[in-house]
Amino acid sequence: MVEVVTILIKNGFLQVEFSTGDRLVVPPDTAKIYGLAQGKSIDPSRFATLKEESERFRCRRKALDRIAARARSEKDMEAYLQGKGFDRACVQEITASLKTQGLLDDFQFALQFIRARRGRRAVGRNLLAAELAHRGVDRATAARALRESGADEGDQALVYECARKKLAQLGGKKNVRGRLAQFLGRRGFDGRQVREVLDRLRKEGFDFDDGAEESRDEGE
Repeated sequence: MVEVVTILIKNGFLQVEFSTGDRLVVPPDTAKIYGLAQGKSIDPSRFATLKEESERFRCRRKALDRIAARARSEKDMEAYLQGKGFDRACVQEITASLKTQGLLDDFQFALQFIRARRGRRAVGRNLLAAELAHRGVDRATAARALRESGADEGDQALVYECARKKLAQLGGKKNVRGRLAQFLGRRGFDGRQVREVLDRLRKEGFDFDDGAEESRDEGE
């Protein structure tokens, strides 16, 4: 038999120490179901089941704490929980439960990620899609989030503003057109967007050959 050595109350939950040396964290309801009390004993099979319940309880608490900070992807949550030492079966059970309850939602995560990313700097659809894929969001979910967030439409004014800011840093350098095109591509803007902006800048008088803007008025 396994004996209960001590029971401590922490943050509304019970930390129970057993004669095996194990310290399990359980909610009060579970303690009542198992009849846990200092000095009492439970048989090894029930103790093994209690350990599994305690592990699931701890895993779920960790997951909820992480979600409370901000939305997470399913892949992110699984990696985080496994990094905390929970076994794969437990992690999959908890993440599946959170998904069923709507607490873990890749679409909502993708929407929040896109809005936050675009709020910090000008980025295009291609980069956002790649970053979402890296975070485990499937292509269909990412495409829907990009579409509903407006990032899928492509804001040409945003691309233009981004290009103008970069041009200020490229003054006097060689191959300005190539450098600018590569920069915009790395920011995730597609080829059509990049070409349109480069054409617009040339029409406005920017000389990509020498890296300086041509004056529209020779008297200036």
